[in-house]
Amino acid sequence: VVWMGETPMRTHKEYTFKFATKSCFGKVSAIEHKVDVNTLKQHAENAETLELNEIALAEVLLTDKVAVDEYTSLPQTGAFIIIDRHSNVTVG
Repeated sequence: VVWMGETPMRTHKEYTFKFATKSCFGKVSAIEHKVDVNTLKQHAENAETLELNEIALAEVLLTDKVAVDEYTSLPQTGAFIIIDRHSNVTVG
């Protein structure tokens, strides 16, 4: 996840996830690790937030089943955006 929102991402907060073929609600349930944008090193931590421009490998739980492809194989159907449900702003 690349976080682009001014307001930090919080685990367990519900967002709208928009895929090529479907939109549904979901949340980031866990952050596995963050990635330092300068060195690309992974930092394992028990973070519960992502700040503006932070990158993380995260576990996402969705309310619906969604068919997706591996991003490196088919980026058109392997990507998604995260939308804040209250402001309707793309945040990730």
